[in-house]
Amino acid sequence: MSIGMEAFLWGVGSAISLPLGALLGLWWKPQQKINSAFMAFGAGALLFALTIELFGHVPHHVQSHGYWSLVAAVVGAFAGGALFDGLNNVLNNQGAYLRKLSSAKEYLINLRKKQNRQLIEELGKIHILAKLNPQQMATLVNKVRQLKVNKGDKIFSQGDVSDSMYFIVSGAIDIILHDSKGDKSIATLKAKDTFGELGVVSEQGRSADAVAKEDTELFQVMKADVDKIIATVPELKNSIDALVKERVEDLAVKAPSGVDAKWKRACLNYVDEYSRDLS
Repeated sequence: MSIGMEAFLWGVGSAISLPLGALLGLWWKPQQKINSAFMAFGAGALLFALTIELFGHVPHHVQSHGYWSLVAAVVGAFAGGALFDGLNNVLNNQGAYLRKLSSAKEYLINLRKKQNRQLIEELGKIHILAKLNPQQMATLVNKVRQLKVNKGDKIFSQGDVSDSMYFIVSGAIDIILHDSKGDKSIATLKAKDTFGELGVVSEQGRSADAVAKEDTELFQVMKADVDKIIATVPELKNSIDALVKERVEDLAVKAPSGVDAKWKRACLNYVDEYSRDLS
């Protein structure tokens, strides 16, 4: 058989292999593992064919022009790969990752990992969270909701239902108390501080307004999630208990007309009961 005829037959076989493979897949419908093995084999065969096509002539070129030809081929291969990867990342960042399900999934997974890393870094700066170990911090990460509020926005009002607590990432929050003697700003909380924990732990309404003094970024954790996290992280429970008791005492001192002794005692009792329930 002549070389030309042999090449022709190989070409015909290669051309019809794709539709034959597709028909076989429709008829047989193999399991996912078998399907993946075939796809991996096909990808490897294609990569091998491309390698032969692109670099098969290099050994002959080296014989004629020396080893600098080999160096040039290797450098060109690495440079081409780096250029492709760089352009691919640029396109993916512009939304081209949607072109394939696999690339979309990979992009979203990587994006989520990046967001989690940033979230853990920010949470680690919060005073009452600084002592949590990595496993405990991971428990918290999935429960956190990020919020951005503008200057003058009210996060909650005095008397509202206490359904969540907040960690300040950046910015500042004014805590404003209303009573019979008027309004008074009793505290200005800044980055790394916590607020809203008093109502969550004492199961009473908000004791004051929380208003953004400037554009502020917050992390919010709902009460139900706070209960679950504290139940499994004793270090956090102890930190929140201490913070709540400190806030109650501080409120008693700074309130314009003082704090009702019965209310103060009730808050502290709730804190103690809450701690026992979660222990």
